[in-house]
Amino acid sequence: MRMSFALLAVTFSLLGLTATASADCFGFRDKDAVVCVPGADNAARSRAESICEDATGSACRISGVVGSTCQEGSSRQCYDENGDRNRRLTGY
Repeated sequence: MRMSFALLAVTFSLLGLTATASADCFGFRDKDAVVCVPGADNAARSRAESICEDATGSACRISGVVGSTCQEGSSRQCYDENGDRNRRLTGY
């Protein structure tokens, strides 16, 4: 019983490490832009806001994470970590 609990704890901790190494696509209040950047920490959020501001020409505030992919549509424009617009971004 103890061994299976220890194995379960190790598995969850490894999954936690994977989650912290993730990346996200961020949506912004009153904007059609979505920015996908590596990382999910404050530095990544700051980078995403800066890319959004460069792309839209005005201040951007993150409304939340929209997932790990972005597909352009009539009300969505996708930007990668370099500020380049893409029709589809995956793997973030």
